[in-house]
Amino acid sequence: MFYLIEDHLSHCDIGPYTSYGIAAGSVVIHDISANRQFVEALIHRFETEALAPEHLQAAVEDAILLASILPSAQKFEF
Repeated sequence: MFYLIEDHLSHCDIGPYTSYGIAAGSVVIHDISANRQFVEALIHRFETEALAPEHLQAAVEDAILLASILPSAQKFEF
């Protein structure tokens, strides 16, 4: 089971912002995206595909890379 994490952070260049991450068992990844829908779509995809928590870091990195290459992937439509 994957859970959405909401963090309230601050950065010297942009000031305060809300960021979202994912937790699964003892694996926690903070500050994945400020786009809540993107992170929720990741969670849905990971649950649908029964992703093992030990692969969460790599799967998130792949999703971020894909979203940076294909802007439509921010909606997680692939």
